[in-house]
Amino acid sequence: MFDAPLSNRPKITNQDILAGFVMRYFVQYVPTKKIIEIDKKQYDVFKNNPFYQPLEMKWIIGGYDKDTTATDGQIVYGAGHKNQVSLDFYDKKMPGLKHMIRNPLEYFSGKVL
Repeated sequence: MFDAPLSNRPKITNQDILAGFVMRYFVQYVPTKKIIEIDKKQYDVFKNNPFYQPLEMKWIIGGYDKDTTATDGQIVYGAGHKNQVSLDFYDKKMPGLKHMIRNPLEYFSGKVL
């Protein structure tokens, strides 16, 4: 099937835009620590391979780009904030991920404030 994972970035669909998020999949080759973004099909193949550390991440692409305050005074976190929190969290599990994804609004298709 696959000898080694092949880089494959998400292709955003209308369904993803309506949902407001897309799932992203990564593997890190354990010996070299190299991170590769892959698709779900490859993720399912490599997630049980002991030479690869898998990572699945929900990536927000809808809503507002920045944090805003609702009429009731509650803070509504924007996609950039939510994705940066995810990157900070997952970078602890897969060091180097934050250097690979530098734009927390990558693929964003929501409302710009």
